[in-house]
Amino acid sequence: PPAAAAEPAAVVAPAALAAPAAATPAAADLSWSGASSARIGETFQLTLSANAMPVVQTLPLTLRFDPTALAFVSASLGPLAQTAGAAEPSPKVDAQRGRLDIALSFGKPKALGAGGELITLTFTARGSRPTTQLIATQTVVKTESGTSLMLPSAPRSYALTVTR
Repeated sequence: PPAAAAEPAAVVAPAALAAPAAATPAAADLSWSGASSARIGETFQLTLSANAMPVVQTLPLTLRFDPTALAFVSASLGPLAQTAGAAEPSPKVDAQRGRLDIALSFGKPKALGAGGELITLTFTARGSRPTTQLIATQTVVKTESGTSLMLPSAPRSYALTVTR
């Protein structure tokens, strides 16, 4: 499990996630998994997973990170997004500001209800700080039925230790 970071240095903010149309808002949520530490210059992956996703056609993600601590390398679809018919992501990157925008569109959105890995992000540790943090912030999204929901239910942080 990741250790708590003393000072937030990087932020990852999914811009639109929601609960399944048939479930309560608390039923759908996000979680991080992946490396808990990386050496300076090492490439590592973090995966954003969803639990009981709603039926949504699009899922725009805005990811923020500290560009002095991390360098974004790539994004790839997880099994859940693939099953839901998402196209390979085409991230828009602002490396100076540490901002990454990824718009996911689903051809088979009903498959999202199963939950699972949405997207895997690859970064390289730059090491200006001993710890850095990624945070999934809350956003409102509309489901296929028109219901507005907030996801995740509370901000989700992920701490990464950078070693030499």
